[in-house]
Amino acid sequence: MFLGYDDYVGFQAIMQVNMQRSGSVTFTVGGDDGIRLYVDGVLKIDDYGQHGYRTRSLLIKDLSLGFHTPTLWYYEVTSTAMVSF
Repeated sequence: MFLGYDDYVGFQAIMQVNMQRSGSVTFTVGGDDGIRLYVDGVLKIDDYGQHGYRTRSLLIKDLSLGFHTPTLWYYEVTSTAMVSF
């Protein structure tokens, strides 16, 4: 539920992470309904559609040292609004 609403909600969350070393990173996102994850403006996970809650994971093998910007898009039509990152 978001501000008293659990249907027809959506948002975009923008984060910034500072990688202390280069290497592999696994991102896991979940949603009921649609989720999209971008890393540095590049679409990495695309599960945009109406469905029950489920998770998707992605291993990025070569994330470089320094700052990166993961961006999560989420929307919920009906049923239970649920999202995780």
